[in-house]
Amino acid sequence: MQYVLYTIENMKKVLFLVYIILILILVKSIALSGYYYRFDNDELYHLQKVFLLAQGYKPYLQFYSVYAPFLHYFLLPIFLTFGFSVKTLYFAKIAMICLFLCRVILMTFFVKKIFGQNTAFWFLPIMLMEPFTLVTGMQTRPENFALLLLSVFLIILYYALKSQSAKKIFLSGIFLTLTFFGSLKLLPAVLMIILGLSIYCFLNNKKRLLLYFFDGLIAAFFLLFLFFYFSGNMLPAFQQLLLDPLLLNMTIPISTPFNFFYMIESSLLFGKLGRPITWIWALVLPMAAFAASYKVFLESIINNVKSGKYFFYLGLSLAFFVTWISMLFINSVWMQYYLPLTWFYCLFTAVLINDIQTNIKIKTAFRQIFTIIMIIFLIMVGKTTYEGNLVRSTGSNTIELQNIETLWKIVPLKEKTFPNILFRLPAYPIIYGGTLAPYMIERFGPVYRMLQKNNVNIITAEENYIRSLDKDSQNYIFINFKKDSPNPIIWRRIIKSI
Repeated sequence: MQYVLYTIENMKKVLFLVYIILILILVKSIALSGYYYRFDNDELYHLQKVFLLAQGYKPYLQFYSVYAPFLHYFLLPIFLTFGFSVKTLYFAKIAMICLFLCRVILMTFFVKKIFGQNTAFWFLPIMLMEPFTLVTGMQTRPENFALLLLSVFLIILYYALKSQSAKKIFLSGIFLTLTFFGSLKLLPAVLMIILGLSIYCFLNNKKRLLLYFFDGLIAAFFLLFLFFYFSGNMLPAFQQLLLDPLLLNMTIPISTPFNFFYMIESSLLFGKLGRPITWIWALVLPMAAFAASYKVFLESIINNVKSGKYFFYLGLSLAFFVTWISMLFINSVWMQYYLPLTWFYCLFTAVLINDIQTNIKIKTAFRQIFTIIMIIFLIMVGKTTYEGNLVRSTGSNTIELQNIETLWKIVPLKEKTFPNILFRLPAYPIIYGGTLAPYMIERFGPVYRMLQKNNVNIITAEENYIRSLDKDSQNYIFINFKKDSPNPIIWRRIIKSI
């Protein structure tokens, strides 16, 4: 009998070692994918903000942004150390890959604390094989930094409720406010967590703890706007951070429904064209998550939210439901909009698998067969995910970056440009990669006035883009600028003889 137990223990150690090796192989392919995959236009847009901060520009006042500059200040030391060049763009990629892996580790740790070690063992590979996360989760996007802040918040809140510490609950409130301003896409989750915590504190007579939490929320809010006040940009910051995100989304000309990316064939997203197993996996995740989250929600209600554990059951399930519903009201659901949602898919799918695997009400034979099938299925998903990661790692930025470097040679560093060029100063508040929506022109005035004011000598745009501007600006450009014949996107100011 002792020999059998010894053999079983050794088998567990071997299986755990195999699990770690497979995870490390997958992580390596993910890192290669994140590093070599081409820069998305949105990424360069956010890296341009880092450049402008380095030049002393004030966000919201001197350039338009609907994001708090947390990520941009985080990346700023990298560029101040190594300079604003193509090489440093890849240093920023390394930083974002590290942030992604930190987020996965923190979320896995949190899942272990709330749902148990076995659930965490399932959650980790599921998170590393979620298609939408693998495409956008390592990109230079404020949503990714906000999700890291959310992970830190959840862990601090866990320990705050466990120890009933006023300092920790106050600190958790600060981090939740930072999460909210990091990306308004997390607003539904933030509101539901606040609601869940309020219910828990009222039912368990912990109102003082709730007050400390709200003190942290409010303190961070006022400190942030106090910073903007002394920077001289409080009112535009308030407008652009809290009011403009919805307006901006409604002005995007191309509408993509919530289910758009599930209907198309995409080797970028699913690793292969057609309907590979990763596409099936992407469909399974939300269905499994809804099943588990509903059960978790009911469990929290049945137990009257009597402990911190059941608060997280309530808060996380509500956050998932409302986040998913909010996606139905977004005009254009691009791939990055799934980031606040997909980690819920991974969490509750892991909860469902663990619940079936460990439920003593289910026959042992069925549970063992289910576990074997899930392991085989996830290995198949992992294989296609691994192949997809390698495909993405062959994506090249060569042509795009060469074009940018060509423009750098034409336009001097301190010369203002329109439309804005990466790592060059903007003549108009809408910077490189940003959307020039009609309401922005109404707010900042017609483009031609800024061209006159800043004495812009070179315009870098195709003729179709120029014809999309207001009529006065079109006329001004066509009268005062001439297309450069060797490079059709270069328009040079006509030097008029006196």
